[in-house]
Amino acid sequence: MNATNVTVGAIVTATVENGPALNGDWVAVYTVGGSMYLDWKYLNGAQVAPGTGLTDAVVPFVMPMTAGTYTLKFFSGSTLLATSAPITVNAASLSMSAASVTGGGSVTATVSNGPGRVGDWLGVYGSDGATLFTWKYLNGAQTLPVSGITAAAVDLSMPSTQGTYSVRLYSNSTVLASKVVTVSAAAPPSVTPSATAVTIGVVVTATVANGPAQTGDWIELAAISGPMPKALVRVGGQPVLHHQLLLAAENGLTDVRIFAGYLGDQIKEFVGDGSKFKLSVRVDIESRPMGNAGALLQELDTLDENFLVVYGDVMLSANLRRFAQIHSGNGADFTLVVHPNDHPHDSDLVEVDVENRVTRLRIYPHSSDGCYRNLVNAGLYGVRREALRAALGTLPKSDFTKNVLPALLASGGKVSAYRSMEYFKDMGTPERLESVERDWRSGRIRPRTAGALNPAVFFDRDGTLNLESGFVRSPEQFTLYAGAGQALRTLRAQGYRLVVVTNQPVIARGEATPEDVLAVHSKLEWELGKSGAFLDGIYICPHHPDRGFPGERAELKGSCQCRKPSTGLVDQACEELDLDRARSWMIGDRTSDVEMARRANLRSILVQTGAAGRDGKYPGLPDFTAVDLASAADLILNTP
Repeated sequence: MNATNVTVGAIVTATVENGPALNGDWVAVYTVGGSMYLDWKYLNGAQVAPGTGLTDAVVPFVMPMTAGTYTLKFFSGSTLLATSAPITVNAASLSMSAASVTGGGSVTATVSNGPGRVGDWLGVYGSDGATLFTWKYLNGAQTLPVSGITAAAVDLSMPSTQGTYSVRLYSNSTVLASKVVTVSAAAPPSVTPSATAVTIGVVVTATVANGPAQTGDWIELAAISGPMPKALVRVGGQPVLHHQLLLAAENGLTDVRIFAGYLGDQIKEFVGDGSKFKLSVRVDIESRPMGNAGALLQELDTLDENFLVVYGDVMLSANLRRFAQIHSGNGADFTLVVHPNDHPHDSDLVEVDVENRVTRLRIYPHSSDGCYRNLVNAGLYGVRREALRAALGTLPKSDFTKNVLPALLASGGKVSAYRSMEYFKDMGTPERLESVERDWRSGRIRPRTAGALNPAVFFDRDGTLNLESGFVRSPEQFTLYAGAGQALRTLRAQGYRLVVVTNQPVIARGEATPEDVLAVHSKLEWELGKSGAFLDGIYICPHHPDRGFPGERAELKGSCQCRKPSTGLVDQACEELDLDRARSWMIGDRTSDVEMARRANLRSILVQTGAAGRDGKYPGLPDFTAVDLASAADLILNTP
């Protein structure tokens, strides 16, 4: 061994000399006393046999995340050839600058003797042990450091709500240490001017008391006599309406109608006739509050047969031309853009069937025992004018989600969902506006014409994300692996799109319906959402090549281009999600996953969960192996 006294998670190398050079020679990490082995590798450093025997080798191991004493054992087949000296693995240390703070205050978490892995991070959790309030890597940011950090002092903002919270030190998805911090009620913040009546240009001093003491605290001079509509609130130095109109022009739209309410005259003055945006714009100002659909319904006869609707407080960067074509081509009365978010449990959700037809709107709060798809209304609609006739004059105020959509669904109208991973975020509250402004500064709301491709991580489902126990035919048979949500959330934080590609022959074999598989994926999305993780897409192959199963579906039998190891699912995802194969990965537990990655020009990781590559259907080695999904995510983040 290169070391006998290390920190949890440290990498230790085992040097083997004068081995018998048999193909099955291997090294394993054992607890002292030999009662249990925790990890193992062949002498090529992988869990796939090298093909030829090796007499000498240097094999790296990640030490366990639990403090204790361990040893390495060298085997040839089942014969023990050598045992290393004991290796002491020491616990990481976490201390806090204070055990109690007032609401909104900060604490400094000091880490020492950490494992020094790039993905090590700190999180503030609620008393339920599941709600994550804030987190940072050990470099004090939410951007991955370039190298591992073993010691750090990180400032963490505590929640403003009174209660007991835990600060946890993680290495990937493993908790290494935890400390309790109590948040007490704080006196409410206040700001007092030095004078309440002054002449023009006089300096007024603002005295702040009981502020939260955050770095980003600021004071604004607001004109009480001159409020503005939300559509004119600035993002990146320009009103959100400015960005919306530019987007419309860039996508080839020519005519825009704005239905304005309170302070609509400001909108009319800002827009003019629309010529500065190369558009023809008409602003209609309602005489009384009519809801977000009321004024539009009154002017229905003046609108085109098909048109798009976007809420005035939504910042978006999307391909409107493509969406308009999809709406007009799907024959729907109403098409909603939907997207996943990182907090589905407290969001209004949209339920769809296997053909992406909306079946129900689920309004928060949700049933505690429910499992729902992570699909949220994005605030962009495609509308067929005649479908709205039935909604005319029914209510003094009309709202799309509260009145129009439920009426269409109740009457049997065709309401479709279009899932998009483009940028949509409402900025109707100060917190959301701040978030949108951060996204603008970071470049996340990228120019619509950039056409940049995104790196992605593709995942097999059974045996990779969830426990494999035969074919999964119902949500009750689905169990997400511990740590899967955190692994996905860490990858997303570094800019990776996350996509599931899975063979589901249970459909062709007649053992499950497409609706059954959709229910399983609803549970997958719901469970991931508990960790603040979500998927960009789930792509399935329903086919099966072999016949002879009772109840099988003949139309789904035979060869296809989507069943792994064919690349059809990856090809579809790359086209729909603008993915860059050269920077993308595939994580799976079967040789078909490795072979598909090779054909699709993706880097592959074979995990030692599920089948662990023992299916043996295809030759060829993966680019990398990993113990589990969390280790695979760690490997991706630490590989150039």
